[in-house]
Amino acid sequence: MVNLTFKELYSQMEQYFQDEDFSSALDLATQGRNLFPDNGTILDYWRFSLHARAGELEEALAVLQTAIDAGSWYSDIILRRSPSLQVLQGDPRFEELLISNHSAAEHDQASQFPFYTMRPAGRCQSGGPTC
Repeated sequence: MVNLTFKELYSQMEQYFQDEDFSSALDLATQGRNLFPDNGTILDYWRFSLHARAGELEEALAVLQTAIDAGSWYSDIILRRSPSLQVLQGDPRFEELLISNHSAAEHDQASQFPFYTMRPAGRCQSGGPTC
């Protein structure tokens, strides 16, 4: 994985997933978590989803708990509708984590205002056409 970009890592994870090689996808997501800490939230999502898909429910719950404890949170929709997480639906531990996740999301949304910049292709560059 030397000199691998996040985009390349993500693409390889997706390929492993498509090939149903969940173990390799999980290994890559775990290695990537250390290499790309700024992308930890998405890599943790992959990790707990892949653990759940593999039937490793304790590991899935532990990764989700750690992610939430570290300040990450996820859309309720994705946690409820992801096919990989269906096995966790109704599990009391998962339901508890959803409450914690929802609280973290509400806290962040009340105290932080995300700012996204959408740039048309070829615009908004230094010395280039205006936005």
